[in-house]
Amino acid sequence: MLRKILPSFVGALLLIGPAAHADILYMTDSTNNQILKIDSAGNASVFASTPAGARPSSLAFDSSANLYVAYNGGVGQIERFSKTGLDLGLFATPNNFGPTSLAFDSSQNLYVMTDGAGTGNADVETFNKSGVYLNSFVIYSVAAGFALDSSANTYLGDSNSFNVIKVSPSGVGLGAFASFPSLYVRGIALDGAGNVYISVTDFGSTYNLDKFSPTGALI
Repeated sequence: MLRKILPSFVGALLLIGPAAHADILYMTDSTNNQILKIDSAGNASVFASTPAGARPSSLAFDSSANLYVAYNGGVGQIERFSKTGLDLGLFATPNNFGPTSLAFDSSQNLYVMTDGAGTGNADVETFNKSGVYLNSFVIYSVAAGFALDSSANTYLGDSNSFNVIKVSPSGVGLGAFASFPSLYVRGIALDGAGNVYISVTDFGSTYNLDKFSPTGALI
């Protein structure tokens, strides 16, 4: 069973896609405005730094291993970094404020979940690989954490119910994939085998990272 106690600054998590680096975990440090790289032994190093006030909240890698970072602070933009941590500049700015989670589908369209800056009007916006806005759909919940599996099922962290909800590609709710009583979901990621990694917190003394099988069993 994997249960790693995380440092309190951790905001989101992601496993890198390229097989050569599949044992490396990348995480946002929104307090210090940087991206951390954590090896299989648990050793952390700084992969990239972001501007003061950017508050990096989520990460996603494209098929070329470029890293996309959601800035929840400032103007709420999506920044792109090279595989070595070089800042490649602005990729897109969501229409709704407060990007919190990112995920790519098999066509390399980027899905951006926003929190609506506390208005309750959270949505998911889609951009093509050039950063052009495609469409969006509204989420009527307090969501945190977002991921897609290889079948285009969506995993959403629901802060109201303390669950991770699984949704089919057609938008049909498939129920709770995992539950965390009194703990808030902060990040969701999947590896190549379909295992699901979820970071949760009580915003106090508890910051955990749990691993689940594709069927929802805690590993």
